[in-house]
Amino acid sequence: MSNVIDSTFGEMEYKHGWVKEQRMMLWGTVRDIKIKATAYTGQKILQAQRDSYKSFIENIAAISARSLELVADYLKKNYEKGDYESVKKLVRPRGVLFKRDGSYGILCDFALDESHGLVICIVPKEEVGMQDIFL
Repeated sequence: MSNVIDSTFGEMEYKHGWVKEQRMMLWGTVRDIKIKATAYTGQKILQAQRDSYKSFIENIAAISARSLELVADYLKKNYEKGDYESVKKLVRPRGVLFKRDGSYGILCDFALDESHGLVICIVPKEEVGMQDIFL
């Protein structure tokens, strides 16, 4: 396994993509979140991934609030559970995946569908669904 110190992401380790753990505030809770930049063996982190990561970090408070709203709307529409407390009990953010094209989403554990999980796509468009729509 190799490590790199990226100018934007900081220290990253290669594990089927570039990864690191980062502590951040999401949904009113400080969490350890896995940050991952997709890459195959031998590929470097791309500028599109750096730009998306930088935007994500600079706008984390707004993204946190908006993603909570998006998940609440999704749960209300699909499971008739749309209050913020239900969201916080049923959905747990675990990581943020930055794809090579600059798109990114927040990957979450989802108590109502543990095998598929949930993704909150932020860029290129806001969308919530099973992780299959993003991966």
